[in-house]
Order: sequence, then C-alpha cells, then structure tokens
Amino acid sequence: MSSAAARFSPRFCRAAAAERRRLSARLEGAKAKARGRKGELAAAEAEVDELEARLAALGSLLEGTVSEPPRPAGPRGALRGKAIREVAVEILVDRLPDGGRIHYRSWLAAVEAEAGPVAGKRPEAVFLNQVTRHPLIRATTRRGFYQLDPDAAGRLAARVAELRGALAGARAEEASGVGDRPRSRSIASELGTAERRLAEARAPLTRGGDGP
Repeated sequence: MSSAAARFSPRFCRAAAAERRRLSARLEGAKAKARGRKGELAAAEAEVDELEARLAALGSLLEGTVSEPPRPAGPRGALRGKAIREVAVEILVDRLPDGGRIHYRSWLAAVEAEAGPVAGKRPEAVFLNQVTRHPLIRATTRRGFYQLDPDAAGRLAARVAELRGALAGARAEEASGVGDRPRSRSIASELGTAERRLAEARAPLTRGGDGP
C-alpha cells in the first residue's frame, strides 16, 4: 500500500476510487460530445459552402437569360461585375502564382481589404458568382477552396486557333456552295466567346510582364 493511501481509511479510498471512475466516465462522455459537435459544425459549414457554390453556379447560368430584380446599389465605390473578377484574380496571381489554394472567404476578405466592398445583398454569393466564371480559376478537391489554373490560357489559345481554322474552312465551303451560313455563324459565335475568355485569361498574366 502506498504511503498516501495508508493515511486514509479503506472506506475513503474506495469512495475516492469510485469518484475517479465516475469523473473519468464523465470526461470521456464530454470528449465524445465535443467530437460530435465539431463534426456537426464541420458538416454545417460544408453544407453552407456547397449551397453558396451551387447558388453561384446557378447565377452564372441564369445571368442574362431571365429578368432579375435589381440588386442593391451597395456602398459608394463598391465592386461590381467584371471588376470583382479582375481584382480577385490579380490578388491570386500576386500571392499564389504557383497554384496555391485559398478559401473563398479568405479570398473575399483580401479583395475587400485591397479594393473595397463587393456590392450586393449577399456579397459572398456575388463574389463566388463572379470568380467562378473567370477562365483562370478552378475549384479544388477541397470544398470552398479555389486556385489558379496555369494551363487555362494555353488551352484557350489552342481552342481559338482551332476555331479560326474551322471558321475559315466553313466560310470557304459556304462560298463554294457546299457549306451553309448557320454553321459559319455558330462557329463565329463560339470563336467570339473563346477570344473574349482568352483575353480575360491573359490580362492578369501579362500585367507588368510578358505572358503566354
């Protein structure tokens, strides 16, 4: 028997041992509850990220196809539309040129700290709606995280060259009476979109230096 235990009666020692077992059981229960609540919080945050990303994607699809109520004007000087994309991507090019990941909330905070608030009733949704449309931005495997796509400009340049060749061929066929005008128009429309996306992709890469 230890010298400490010898100073107490057997009855007291049994009671102390029982209390230690009771407290140990309570501690394990509290730890389990904390783990459960952390899991619930993580699941709730993941659901928020997913819903905001889905709303942003739907906003991109619906933009220009349906009439929507006007958005609040927001603070004077607030960022809107293409300006949001431009500032956001410039920040990524400056800070994460090698494709590092960033959570959209941290990204939005950096944008607002540098260029002012994002206009809109739900700035996070507006921000996601804009940045996910930029050709240099791609989602990562971690929900809510985004990064630069370093090969996007090259792929777009190749696509533009391909469409220009296809358009030249379609117009030649049309002139010879073999082709038809709707096909030429369809290719020309796709080419215009690809050229605009290529210009947008190159802009932040060529700022202050030579780009692809």
